[in-house]
Amino acid sequence: MRLYDIPAHQPFLPALARGVLDQVGSDPLALSRTTILLPTRRAALALREAFLKAAEGRTLLLPRMRALTGLSTQEADELALPTLLDLPPAVDPARRQAVLTSLVMRLPSRFGGPDTPEQAWRLATALAELLDETALEDADFANLARLVPEEFSTHWQVTLTFLRAVLDTWAGWLESQGLMDIGPRRTAALRAQAEEWKRAPPADPVIAAGIGAGGTIPAAAALLKVVAQMPNGCVLLHGAGEITSPELWAAIGESPTHPLSGQVRLLSAMDAAPGDLQPWPTAIATDPALERRAALLACALRPAAGIEAWLHRRPAHWRPALEGLSLLDAPDVQAEAVAIALLLREALETPGSRAALITPDRDLGRRVAAELTRHGVVADDSAGQPLGQTPTGAYLRLLGRAVAEGFAPVSLLALLKHPLTAGGQTRSEWMEAVRLLERRALRGPRPAPGLPGLRARVLEAFRREKDAVLLARVIGLLDALETCLAGFEELRDSPARPPADLLERHLAAAEALAATRDRPGGLRLYAAEEGEPLAVFLSTLPPALAEMPPMSPAGWPALFDVLLEGPAAPSVRIGRGREHAQHPRIAILGLLEARLQDFDLAVLGSLEEGVWPQATDPGPWMSRPMRADFGLPEPESRIGRVAADFFLGAACAPRVVLSRARKRAGAPTVPSRWLTRLETFLAGQRGDRGEGLALPRSPALDWASRIDQPDAVRPWP
Repeated sequence: MRLYDIPAHQPFLPALARGVLDQVGSDPLALSRTTILLPTRRAALALREAFLKAAEGRTLLLPRMRALTGLSTQEADELALPTLLDLPPAVDPARRQAVLTSLVMRLPSRFGGPDTPEQAWRLATALAELLDETALEDADFANLARLVPEEFSTHWQVTLTFLRAVLDTWAGWLESQGLMDIGPRRTAALRAQAEEWKRAPPADPVIAAGIGAGGTIPAAAALLKVVAQMPNGCVLLHGAGEITSPELWAAIGESPTHPLSGQVRLLSAMDAAPGDLQPWPTAIATDPALERRAALLACALRPAAGIEAWLHRRPAHWRPALEGLSLLDAPDVQAEAVAIALLLREALETPGSRAALITPDRDLGRRVAAELTRHGVVADDSAGQPLGQTPTGAYLRLLGRAVAEGFAPVSLLALLKHPLTAGGQTRSEWMEAVRLLERRALRGPRPAPGLPGLRARVLEAFRREKDAVLLARVIGLLDALETCLAGFEELRDSPARPPADLLERHLAAAEALAATRDRPGGLRLYAAEEGEPLAVFLSTLPPALAEMPPMSPAGWPALFDVLLEGPAAPSVRIGRGREHAQHPRIAILGLLEARLQDFDLAVLGSLEEGVWPQATDPGPWMSRPMRADFGLPEPESRIGRVAADFFLGAACAPRVVLSRARKRAGAPTVPSRWLTRLETFLAGQRGDRGEGLALPRSPALDWASRIDQPDAVRPWP
């Protein structure tokens, strides 16, 4: 079994690229015959750049680099294999969500069931995650029969009984449709690849690199075991060599929140021992302080069984580890964003330097991206923008909300002033009428609900004879609004309708209202950057919503909102209105996207409990004891996954800033457990004078406080 490890303080992808080039030698075709499996597509793209950099100008035929996803519940995906053609096709995610929603709606509200369709959609999302986790973790739904309802509270007894019925119905629906659930098909893909390579190992090299840093599912672990046992295969890990003893190995394996717990469990599933790990033949020369920092982090994050290392006070040994490491303790999230933007901008002063903000907090990412524009730097959040928050998505949501609220002034004006709204007129004509409507009719008592009430309020406001011309303009706006929304506006007080019918009326009204004199509404609605992904997504909804029962039109806007923010809706990246492209040396990344990446400056943002790491919620369908009896991993394993991202991100960058905000939404926050452990460990490293070590403070907060303050206030001459 060939198992290798790259130390945590070394950049993973450059070391991998140089090592592969050294192994293939001077044969230009040998590299192209090599297959490298990586955890993400972004890592595959970054490895391509690492190969080109390591080649130093030579022409290369790059290896086959494939993203072997399916490594955890959140990251599963299928492989493209010929054997998959024999399997039933996977169910469409939107259709699965709708069918599960219809099943969840059968649970009475007095037993904890949903009161509204959007609540049912959210519960169905959690149920879909449970289905995927069950399949990916090789749990068996037959184990539900072993759970004794009498051992749980009444709520969980009802939930368990209902869950059994839902799963039986869901399995029958899949069979009747000739489909396969997403999770089982993903694990089938991994098993098919493992069986294929076990039966006929490839003659060319296969390297599984960086997979399992945060843990893997059993099917992926079985595939990696096959790769490690192939004559020309090997598995390459990152940072597992920090485990120094068999006792510590066992303790980490029993501590699901430890950063290396996932790799220990992976190696155990592969029947490997610590002694089986070999150092990767090619090492990257790094600053010795980085190696000391990786050792510091490994020591500070040890599980309770290995805490005896904290008793040894060696301040002189650990002081070099603090070089390049600093703490940013901001008063609030906005101050944190301003300071981080300054740090990223400052990194650009060094030629060739690359900097990144790594955070699971999408709000912080958007704030930093906005602050960077102040410095002339464009940097997109890698997570993109949810469809519902794009300009077109916001327009569709505003339309539904205005109709549902009976054209209340606030929601009505938000819709009428949206750049896409024109009502068949020119934009200037439309906005002139909107301003008249707002000033004369809506700045006073609220009109009666609906367009008739609005029309009566307008006639009252423009009742004077000299207002006839102005009245004609506003009445023209109301006539256009009534014409465009015909068929959708009257649904507000109508009986229950199929959701697919409501969607059709909604989109028809949106296209009509977006039209101008010279351009159809459909072309305007879907012409922006988000237009194509939005149109594709909306086209998948009618067959999915056909699986749901009729619903009250009054609940449609809330359901439409969750449709655009749910797991089936893609995120998009928008560069509208920007003069420059995204900066090539600045990145804002989520935890998954940042894996295996290396930067000269890494800012680890939102290091607060509940954010990074996230809260350990077992979900609405099973309690912790139920999950344990059912055979699912503990919720704390999710913390171990993101702990690995923290450990590896803080270990290998020459400059690292650990950032947190003391308040979030006005409420005090709790520092991340890893930050607390690191500061506590350093404080205990006391020297002869009794003073412990501490993380250096980043100067960025001082920069941020002075950026809007002049050096001196001089009187006007």
